[in-house]
Amino acid sequence: KKSEYYYWEFYENGGMQAVLKGNYKFIKSNVRDHSKPIAIELYDLAIDSAEVNNIAEQNPAVIAEMEEILKKSHVPFEATTLFDVDGKKVDTPF
Repeated sequence: KKSEYYYWEFYENGGMQAVLKGNYKFIKSNVRDHSKPIAIELYDLAIDSAEVNNIAEQNPAVIAEMEEILKKSHVPFEATTLFDVDGKKVDTPF
C-alpha cells in the first residue's frame, strides 16, 4: 500500500523536518537552533522539480496541513531530542 505522505527529519545543521505529500514537498529548517530563524519552504514538484520557487507564503492552508503532519509523525529519539530544551540548543551526541 502506498503511503499518503512521507516524513523524514535530520538532527544535523540546526535540525530539519520534511514531508512529501502528493506534488508538494514541505521543509522546515532550523528547528533545533533558535539562533537562526525557522525557515519554511514549500514546493510543487509537478511544476518545480528543481525546487526553485518557494510557494509557502501563497499556500497557508497547505502549510497548516503539513505542520499537522509534522506533529503527528515525529517520534522522539532516545539518544537526543530534535528540538531545543528550554530554549537551549541541544547538541547531537553522534
